[in-house]
Amino acid sequence: MEISCCLCLEGTRIIIEDEIGGEDEGSSYKCCRGDVHVKVVAILMMIGLYYDCAALLVPFIISEIAQCACFFILANYVLYYTFAFRRQKFYQKFDQMLMVISIYLGIVICIGAIWAATKCYHYLRQKAEGIYPDSGERCMWE
Repeated sequence: MEISCCLCLEGTRIIIEDEIGGEDEGSSYKCCRGDVHVKVVAILMMIGLYYDCAALLVPFIISEIAQCACFFILANYVLYYTFAFRRQKFYQKFDQMLMVISIYLGIVICIGAIWAATKCYHYLRQKAEGIYPDSGERCMWE
């Protein structure tokens, strides 16, 4: 799938591809000669926000909750391993502690994304029920 890139230099393209056997089996797009990996659920969330469809936000929220849980288990395992395994040198333990801190920081950022997506979900549901007035026509680039 190819999409013209409005935010980049003239003549560039966004290429969304799902290739099996590559480095990452998920989706990625190439823009301005760089690779950025994009989750399919994030694309669904963008479409859901643009078209006011709250149901398309649910896969993003569920995947982020699962990601937080898995990262929490990983961080606790590394923390346990750091203190339980006595044959490590100081620099190895220091590296592992930095990794644990970065994983916990990633969990905090992920929780922020869950919170924001949940707020959007509830707003879109209430808007669909008629609680909020319709804002009329909208344009993504204004």
